[in-house]
Amino acid sequence: MSLFDPKMLKNQDNPVLCTGQSERGSALIWIFVMIGLVAALYFIVSQGMRTGEANLSREKTSLYVTEILDYAGKIKQAVQTLQINGCSDTDLSFDQGIVSGYNNAGAPTDNSCHVFHPNGGGITWIDAPDEVIDTSVAAGGHGGDTYVYSGAAGSDNLRGKNATEPSLSMNIRWIKQEVCEQINEQLGYSWSTIPQQGNLRFVQFDGSYFHSQSGNETIDCDDTASECDSLLEACIHLTTQMGVSGQPPGYVYYKILVLH
Repeated sequence: MSLFDPKMLKNQDNPVLCTGQSERGSALIWIFVMIGLVAALYFIVSQGMRTGEANLSREKTSLYVTEILDYAGKIKQAVQTLQINGCSDTDLSFDQGIVSGYNNAGAPTDNSCHVFHPNGGGITWIDAPDEVIDTSVAAGGHGGDTYVYSGAAGSDNLRGKNATEPSLSMNIRWIKQEVCEQINEQLGYSWSTIPQQGNLRFVQFDGSYFHSQSGNETIDCDDTASECDSLLEACIHLTTQMGVSGQPPGYVYYKILVLH
C-alpha cells in the first residue's frame, strides 16, 4: 500500500500537528498565569507602599510633635529658672530682635530676664516648621511668627479665680489638624474631637497683661466642653479670633507659662 493512500491519510492522526497545538495552548496558559501573578504582586506592593507612606507620614508628624512639646518644656523651664533667679513675671522679656512687639521697657538692661538671651534663659528663638503649619488658613496673617508669647489668654478654673484673669502663655497658631490631634494624644488626652474655642486674643507680651472685660479671651472651650478647664496645655480648635485683623481661625497649641 502506498504511503500516500488517501484513505490512510484520512484515517491517520498527525502527531506533529497535535503536539504543536498542545505546546501553543500550554504557553498561552502560562502567559496568562504570569500576567495574573505580576498583577497580584503589583497590587500587593502598591498597597504596601501606601501603608508605608501613611505610617511614615504619621511617624514624621509624631517627631514634629515631640519637638514642639520638648521646646515648649524648655521655654517653661527657662521662665521658671528666671523667676527663681529673681525675675518677676512682668520683668520677663521675649524680645529677640527677630519678631517685633516683645520689647519690655521694664526688663533689666543686662538682659538677665530675657528668655532668648544668653544672659537670661539662653533659649534660641525658633518658628514652627512649615510641615506642621496649615498654609490654607495661615496665609491670611501668618508672617513667620507662628509662635506667640501672649499675656492675654487665661484658662478657666486654674486657681479658682475669675476667668477674666490673664495668664502668660506660649501659643503656636494655625497648625494642621493631624498635628493638633497628635499633640493631644501625646499629652494623654483621649478626646474623640478637638475641643473648640470661640474667641481668643493673642497679645504679644511686653511686660504687661491684657485684662479681658468679658472673659472672651479665656481658654474654656466656650464652656460647652469641660476638657479645657484647668489644663495648662492643650491643642484646641479656634473658630474665631478677636482683636487681630486678617488672621483666620485654626488649630492652636497653647501652654500656660505663668499664672498671673
